[in-house]
Amino acid sequence: MRIAVIIAILLILPSSQALELKYVSKVIDGDTITLDNGEKVRLIGIDTPERGECYYKEAKLRLTELVLNKNIELEKDITNRDKYKRLLRYIYIENNSINNILVEEGYAKAYYYPPDIKDYQIFKQSEKLAKKNSLGIWKDCVDDLDFWTRIEIFFLKLRN
Repeated sequence: MRIAVIIAILLILPSSQALELKYVSKVIDGDTITLDNGEKVRLIGIDTPERGECYYKEAKLRLTELVLNKNIELEKDITNRDKYKRLLRYIYIENNSINNILVEEGYAKAYYYPPDIKDYQIFKQSEKLAKKNSLGIWKDCVDDLDFWTRIEIFFLKLRN
């Protein structure tokens, strides 16, 4: 009877995602990397500026500093690949979320893209702090932000 209960509990509990250890050989932009096996990986839950946009070079450089020529751990959420055939993953080095570091430091925005939303609230909180502290894109790219985002930043700073 005890064994049946234990098995039932194990089947009900969500299994933790196994982390894959991989090596980064190239950084494509601020939220996309290439692994040494040629696979491209899109960091999920965040969005960085595209080529030609304000803070593109800075975001790419920061991701390069964080992961290039290093071993990383990859964690899948729900979706395995995007429409461009890139792996969709959260990435970590020494238990530090690289996705979240980019948002915390103002290089990326939190990006809500269901069903892959496991860490969205964490990223959204980090984005709020980056806005309040005028970090990265929230400082240097204010002219490129829409009206409502500028109003939000204004009120976040007032609460200080």
